[in-house]
Amino acid sequence: MEEISGTPLNKTIGNAQEIPEIDEARKMARDLGKILEYAHDNFAEPVIHRDVKPENIIRNEQGEYCLVDWSASRTGGGSTMYNTVLYSSHHT
Repeated sequence: MEEISGTPLNKTIGNAQEIPEIDEARKMARDLGKILEYAHDNFAEPVIHRDVKPENIIRNEQGEYCLVDWSASRTGGGSTMYNTVLYSSHHT
């Protein structure tokens, strides 16, 4: 498990007037898409996060978006994942 340091999305867009520029929003969508695709395609059963929200999206010091707190996740077969697993787009 990797420790992720950075700023949660809910702290960087504290109100609607601080919405990211379109290029940054696209980068975030690409990074998160890669993370979710990795979790879905690289295990015996797909892993489903189930708690994607601004508090669980962190922009690290390299500018990559990471998805944290996988404690609510389940596998495609219904098994609960009990550990918090951290993923960032560089794992893909």
